[in-house]
Amino acid sequence: MKIIFPILFFGLALLTSCQKEATNTATDPFNPSVAKVIKNESFGTDTSQKADIYLPANRSDTTKVLVLLHGGSWSAGDKTDLDAFIAILSAQYPNAAIINMNYRLAGIANKYPTQIMDIKLLLDYVEAKRTTWHISNSFGLGGVSAGGQLALMYAYKFDVPKRIKTVVSVVGPTNFLDPYYLSNPLFLSIAGTYIGAPISDTTTYKNASPAYAVTATAPPTFMAYGGSDILVPQSNATLLRQQLINNNIPYEYNFYPTEQHEFSDPILRETAVKITAFIKRYL
Repeated sequence: MKIIFPILFFGLALLTSCQKEATNTATDPFNPSVAKVIKNESFGTDTSQKADIYLPANRSDTTKVLVLLHGGSWSAGDKTDLDAFIAILSAQYPNAAIINMNYRLAGIANKYPTQIMDIKLLLDYVEAKRTTWHISNSFGLGGVSAGGQLALMYAYKFDVPKRIKTVVSVVGPTNFLDPYYLSNPLFLSIAGTYIGAPISDTTTYKNASPAYAVTATAPPTFMAYGGSDILVPQSNATLLRQQLINNNIPYEYNFYPTEQHEFSDPILRETAVKITAFIKRYL
């Protein structure tokens, strides 16, 4: 009996522990073994501060997190614009959590850097939720068009805690002082609404240009541009690439000569594959 009793006691304790763990997992609304989608999660008090959360199955505290920002000239657009791209990206990187966020749009109010502050607010919120959602605090940040500029700007200049491990920009403006823009009335009108200052205020426009914000601590950077894009020309990436080289920052530059501002479906899929490979390398 002196031998059998401890064995029986240990076995009973182990069984009870396993049953308790199974019960906790079953009652966890964010059971990590099950994929979960949360639509329009509020991460701030403004009605625009909402995000769609895509949590993969079998996640853990090592699950990487990708945060995406839509385009729309900073004053329009919605996170739903990226739904098709998220489907492609999820197929390429099924083990990653994806956060697709909205931000306050520029207009009479909400001038730059309001949108940047929304990115920080979202990252703070997700990090506070990471134990509940069973994800890591290792972030990749990416965006399309205006969202690309926001992603680059936050990663280069505003990410004080250095949570962004890699950044992605697809047709994102990088240099507001590009000669192409200085002679483009449409861009000057759009940028004026976003920046809240005329182009004569070159210091403000320079300070909002990612190409001028690169430092030696910038994260690895992915870029993609189209040769037929009349909104964000190929020349807009020239200074950024040189700055990344000067600071020894790993980067990948993809140029599609016949693509416009909105990539065709085959190129979009090809870009998603390249983005996934790049993110996996550095995130």
